[in-house]
Amino acid sequence: MKLSLIIRGQHPAGEDMRARLADDIDLVMRAEQLGFDALVKGSHYSAHPLQSLQQIPFLAQAAVLAPRLRLVCGLVLLPLHKPLDIADSSPRSTSCAAASWCSAAA
Repeated sequence: MKLSLIIRGQHPAGEDMRARLADDIDLVMRAEQLGFDALVKGSHYSAHPLQSLQQIPFLAQAAVLAPRLRLVCGLVLLPLHKPLDIADSSPRSTSCAAASWCSAAA
């Protein structure tokens, strides 16, 4: 059995996102210490009134800090993005290409 941690990365409006990012990164580090197999981060397109961390930058930071975890991109709604933005931020085109990635697109 494999165990994954799903991080929503959504926080109440008005909160300090630097502090919330630090909290979410602490969760990533704890997941690796506890032996989790993967980290999942989705995208939330209608987060109002919440604030949300961006999926790919968050997973890229997680790849550096917890290299043993498999990184899973939640669903990406491609029609809502510019193709070049997705290509540029894809793991295959970043410095995190050595990490283990899994993604789903629609």
